[in-house]
Amino acid sequence: VRPAAVVDPSTPGAGLAGDPPPLALDAARASIWVTGPDGRYRIRGLPRGKLTVLAVAGGYAEARSRAVTLGAAEVVSGVDVVLTPGTFVFGKISDQHGAPVIGAEVTAQPELGAPLEGFSDSDGNYRLGPLSGTIELRATAYGHVDAHTSVALAPPKGRDPGEQRQDLTLEV
Repeated sequence: VRPAAVVDPSTPGAGLAGDPPPLALDAARASIWVTGPDGRYRIRGLPRGKLTVLAVAGGYAEARSRAVTLGAAEVVSGVDVVLTPGTFVFGKISDQHGAPVIGAEVTAQPELGAPLEGFSDSDGNYRLGPLSGTIELRATAYGHVDAHTSVALAPPKGRDPGEQRQDLTLEV
């Protein structure tokens, strides 16, 4: 089978019949997804509506901006995101008799962003982080009823991450 038409993208002005030429890229207005030393970013081409900017960086907890409402073709500046060392959540997963639950899956789901997952060790202990804001903490293990709780994490003071203990009980 032979294709009906082939467009060579390396040919200047190549496109399908009737396609306008591509717009020239203005480097001064292009998106900046990875910040430099100045910490600045720019996101272009967003639809109108409400959004929150999520930032991630190694060694820091995920951080969120304030909610921003965008109109059609509107430019909004001054949407800051402050990264902190975050807080590590740790504790023990045990059953209703106080026995450790080994290999329980523990998940910390922030309000926005990706969840962190881990497992309890041979003593039933777990540690997840760094995290920030309010998280939904859930533990599950085979043969046990799931446990979950909402945890509000206080921002750490200084440059070192904080710690917050949160034990969970899984009933057999």
